[in-house]
Parts: sequence; structure tokens; C-alpha cells
Amino acid sequence: MILTGAWSGLQVLAPRKATYLAALDPEDRTALAALAGGLSRNQALLAAALDGVREALRRRQAMAASRKGLVTYSATGARAELPVAPPGSSARPDPFANASWPGSPARCRAFAFSTRQARNID
Repeated sequence: MILTGAWSGLQVLAPRKATYLAALDPEDRTALAALAGGLSRNQALLAAALDGVREALRRRQAMAASRKGLVTYSATGARAELPVAPPGSSARPDPFANASWPGSPARCRAFAFSTRQARNID
């Protein structure tokens, strides 16, 4: 049930497991070793499932954060937020309208334009 993700079936098994544990002979080392092996495997499977759920939640949060925009930092450490257009929107804001940080594409475009002018390329 753990491998298939049938979590509701685990509750149904609880009374049966309690009955089997009560009937288990504490002197039967073979049965106890088999039980310990199964418990260890189930513990590892449940831990892996929990890790998977945590990773899915983390990824979902990251995707939700990315829809809000991109946060980056300039070479001087100044925070810059680049907005993202809402889904279904055809008009996209210019994320590079703020040319205040040295490596901004707006500054790079201005530099490229001035370089082309200096070389008379256009």
C-alpha cells in the first residue's frame, strides 16, 4: 500500500496489525527478525514518501514565487525585481526599463547603440 500510495488502506490495517502483534511470541527470534526487516523497509518507504511530498511542496512554492517575478542582485549588491506578465496577458512589461545597475540590458543596448554609431555601422 505504501508503494502504490493507497494511504487510506493503512488505517484499515491498524486493527489487524494490533491483533497480530498481540499474538506474536516474544521468544520467536525468526518472526521478530522478519518483523524488524519489514518495519525497517516500511520506515524507509514512508520517509522517502515524506521527502517526496516535501520536495513537491518546495517546488510548488518556487513556481508560485517565479510567477510573481524574478529577484536578482546587481554587482554592487542592490536588489532588483524584474516583474513577470500575468498569465494570458499579451502585453509584457519591460523588465529592463530600470537601467540603474551597471550590467542592465538597457545600458548594454545603449552601449551597443553608441558603439554602432561610433563605427558608422547603422
